[in-house]
Amino acid sequence: MAAIVALWHEVANSDHTSVFKQAPQAARKRNAFDKIPQPGFVGPHYRPGGMLFMGKNPGNDPGAELSPPDTAQLRLIDAFIKSRPEKLRAAFDDLMEGLLHSVMPHWLIVRVLVNPVLDSVSRSLSEVAYLNMVKFHTESTNLPKSLFDQSWPQTAAQLTLLDPAVIVVLGLSTAKAFFPRYTGQARNYVFPRSNGDKYLENRAKGLITDFAQKEKAKLAAAYSLLDA
Repeated sequence: MAAIVALWHEVANSDHTSVFKQAPQAARKRNAFDKIPQPGFVGPHYRPGGMLFMGKNPGNDPGAELSPPDTAQLRLIDAFIKSRPEKLRAAFDDLMEGLLHSVMPHWLIVRVLVNPVLDSVSRSLSEVAYLNMVKFHTESTNLPKSLFDQSWPQTAAQLTLLDPAVIVVLGLSTAKAFFPRYTGQARNYVFPRSNGDKYLENRAKGLITDFAQKEKAKLAAAYSLLDA
């Protein structure tokens, strides 16, 4: 876990200017949170060999004002960034617990897509990891290639440490950026997203059924071994 905490701290300290150097027009500039990277989530019961969700980048709220969940997340990430070495693990745990209980349950993508996928294989958010390929908010959902290129070394390092057996890719545009870069051995699944994650697409419903048929027993056995 020490290696994960150290890498997450490195990601949380990523320089906004460097990441957007080749595409400054893509940077969102609405509030203080836009310059803070979101390093990702590791559930307290996640283990290597588990299940990981891969998104494109943090969601874009329509207004400039921070929602209560985003305010909580910003506070926790800021505390993690500024934490002294001897308190870094505690700050990491606080961030993950806050994401699990106070932040992620409010995300539309979690409520509309992630939770149905988890329910289909009888797993919970506390047992999985969730990463974004790009760690910052952006002005639009159409991200330039340079942002993925700048962010991929950190994402690849995170995947190496987490070593998932199953990766669920959220959205077709995420898959388009992810698969040319990913060279790991995980079993991969792609689920389409509706515009704004307002509803679960019919295509996604069918894919979730297929996913459950293929993975429910495998994941049950894997998590049983991981917890042994």
